[in-house]
Amino acid sequence: ICCSALRLSFVPRTFTKILAALAAHLRGTPVRLQCYLDDILLLSSSYEQAKLDTQITLMTLQQHGFSINWAKSHLYPSTILTRLAMIINTVEGKVFLSPERQDSFRKLAQEIRTLKCVP
Repeated sequence: ICCSALRLSFVPRTFTKILAALAAHLRGTPVRLQCYLDDILLLSSSYEQAKLDTQITLMTLQQHGFSINWAKSHLYPSTILTRLAMIINTVEGKVFLSPERQDSFRKLAQEIRTLKCVP
């Protein structure tokens, strides 16, 4: 079990600050990336550049003590990806709800229709 000397409420902010410093370093290499909490999205101009950017990013994170969750990582270049329950199509420049999220909204709408009054 890993513990922080800081209060637990400061851990997410501390993690974000550390990741922001590493992201700034990577942007200087230059790797184009976007971070959200513990997710990192790489933006590359070609398939080959994406592979190189992925290698540089993984190496930098591991050199600084980060653990990679290989099961949840998508390490192959793609123009369509799922992130935060959305499907992002970078070729079309569009974002769609994932099928699971669409089903969730449909079920909610059906439940609301059967109510006599909305709480």
